[in-house]
Amino acid sequence: WDQRIKDTYREATVAVLGATGFVGRHYLHDLFNQAGVDLHQVSVLTRNPQGPAARQMLDSVKELPGSAKVTVSPGDHLDLQD
Repeated sequence: WDQRIKDTYREATVAVLGATGFVGRHYLHDLFNQAGVDLHQVSVLTRNPQGPAARQMLDSVKELPGSAKVTVSPGDHLDLQD
């Protein structure tokens, strides 16, 4: 990532929609690999924060720098399952 992008994310709070999907998972990995230690917080919205897709996403990022800054929240009020 360009230094300007790293500077943009420094101390930022980032909301990630669709982090349990294909593109979202890759974005989340790139975000943590490039700016993880500089981030303030990452809020991930998912349909079912206790579901298997959310657990799999959290497991996949737990070893990345800054991953302790992730909070997972319900992002779908229609009560849909993964």
